[in-house]
Amino acid sequence: EWSWAKDDFVHLAYDYFDIRFPNYQSLSSQAQADGQGRELDAPDVLNTHNHMVTLGTEVRLPGSGLLEGSVSNTWESFPDQHLVDLSGTLTPDVRHDRLETFSLQGTWPVRSTDHYRILGSLGYVRSHLFSNQNHYDASQRFFNPDYYAYLTHTLQTNWTCLLGEAPWTIQWSASVSRQKYSDRLTQDAQGTYGTGITQVDYATTGLSVSYPIAKGFQVKGTAS
Repeated sequence: EWSWAKDDFVHLAYDYFDIRFPNYQSLSSQAQADGQGRELDAPDVLNTHNHMVTLGTEVRLPGSGLLEGSVSNTWESFPDQHLVDLSGTLTPDVRHDRLETFSLQGTWPVRSTDHYRILGSLGYVRSHLFSNQNHYDASQRFFNPDYYAYLTHTLQTNWTCLLGEAPWTIQWSASVSRQKYSDRLTQDAQGTYGTGITQVDYATTGLSVSYPIAKGFQVKGTAS
């Protein structure tokens, strides 16, 4: 971490982590699911080893604002998920993904009195997944290369109200996202593949209320 002024800094971080699903086995690996991707024909296809590098910064803005930004790269390997080729055959090579993430968020105080404070923020996140995995649909005898890669744009806002001296914290958040796959083709109700590229639009919202009960501890309720 390096700081060039009070409360202004950049930091560089490295993380290694495993993601495991001990109670999950793909149905395809148990021969119970027709039409599921051939690449899922192994018990622990979702388990991953991950390396992540993050460069982040915080900078003070006019009007008592705060700008937070980060760029990260995550390398994921799937030790039990083998690549599928044009014929639907699993190869000795395994799946490797790389996730690029860029985020930027600005936060400002909206109103402050002796009894409450309101803070508002607006942010943007860009996520780009690269993958070497393909998809083979045995029920349609169809091969779809570059099936898992996508690009997602997200706009998000967060509003926080601090009440009293303790204080109570009421937080509302909302986001809208558009995720477009690189080469994943659309399918109709019968499973027939078309020529369009799959795109997913979605929105989320959430509300939380928390109150501190001791140093480092709080009671919190959430809804989304």
